[in-house]
Amino acid sequence: MKAGASTRILRFPEGFFPTEGFSRQLDPLCARVLVLENGARYALLVLELTSIPPEEIDALNAVLAAATGAAHCFVLAAHTFSAPHFMPDEKLTTDAEREKKRQLQALVAGAVREAAQEAVQQLCEVYPSVGAQECLVNSARDVETPAGWWIGCCGEGPVDHTMTVIDLRRADSTHAAVLVHYPVQSSVLDGSQLREGGKPVSGDLAGLMAAELEAELGCPVLFLIGAAGDQAPRQKAVGFTCDAQGALTPTDMQDDAVPLCRTLAREMVQAARAALRGATPMRSSDIAFAQRTVTVPAKEIERDLHRLHPTRIPPYVPCGESEQSVTLLAIGDVRLIGVKPELCCVTARQIGAGDPLVRVVTLWNGGAKYMADAASCDRITYESQNSPFMKGAAELLAACAREMLE
Repeated sequence: MKAGASTRILRFPEGFFPTEGFSRQLDPLCARVLVLENGARYALLVLELTSIPPEEIDALNAVLAAATGAAHCFVLAAHTFSAPHFMPDEKLTTDAEREKKRQLQALVAGAVREAAQEAVQQLCEVYPSVGAQECLVNSARDVETPAGWWIGCCGEGPVDHTMTVIDLRRADSTHAAVLVHYPVQSSVLDGSQLREGGKPVSGDLAGLMAAELEAELGCPVLFLIGAAGDQAPRQKAVGFTCDAQGALTPTDMQDDAVPLCRTLAREMVQAARAALRGATPMRSSDIAFAQRTVTVPAKEIERDLHRLHPTRIPPYVPCGESEQSVTLLAIGDVRLIGVKPELCCVTARQIGAGDPLVRVVTLWNGGAKYMADAASCDRITYESQNSPFMKGAAELLAACAREMLE
């Protein structure tokens, strides 16, 4: 197996901020590219953005393919909520907004191209190992209020505390690249307002963790977000109180949340270090790829998220079917199952069936909102409300993934 990797900072031009309410950048956002080769060539991009729309996925895959010569390219979002978005053209009402979108597209494409080209130059024989460690940064985010279930921290429900690392080392034992898989949303600072006004720009948990590990290990560190649809940081800047009618009153730690975010990110670093220390060589150094499509039941989705609230009345309206892709990328002994929807912990367990070398990665080559498991649909959690999929969709997708693994 050969591998090469590179990191590039997304350098926003002077005057780009404020935009979308973001006013000040706390730490850099990065693009990281990993190129793998074993017969065929594969390119994996992780962008420290919240999400990436289909047209941008296509454009970035084209950049990756041209820069690396890879037969298969994959674009993933690290899913920090403290980053500007590729806004839809129909929502851009001024020339200034349209210009900022062009600037964002240009700086991302440029960073990806440079990282991809350097990753190819870094290609060399590597020896993969895998390790795992418990990390207590995440928690179940579904909490029950008098009016129904809502988003919180340390709620009821299953939690997957497992952090998995894939360590790709050269013959001289130096690190060529490290992949860190963990099911948590990088959302400590999500929606928080600085005291000076405006929202902070930050890689949040995943970005801070990756940057610190990169400085320590001397290689790119790519974060793979697991089935984190219902997995939140155990503490967040923005919380809420809820009355009996379901009215939500937000609270905000503001600037006090910044050191909190750094503390939790440092815990992730410590877990990754422990996982790397305990990593064992993989038996296989092969790379394998497969992809299938599964048809799942769809439903109408509320486009105005401000209208969502805790409720006991199921708001589900069936709306035909949806085609969803399921990707299997095996890196040595580890089998990654990549999907666009944000899955919940239960669904990942159904897919993995207790195999610690099967890891579910969401926001893989795009996003498709939440795909809640049957129990979450019955409880009417936020994940089930803010979803274009009906009850049963997650179970069908899990069954498809299991067939691929078997």
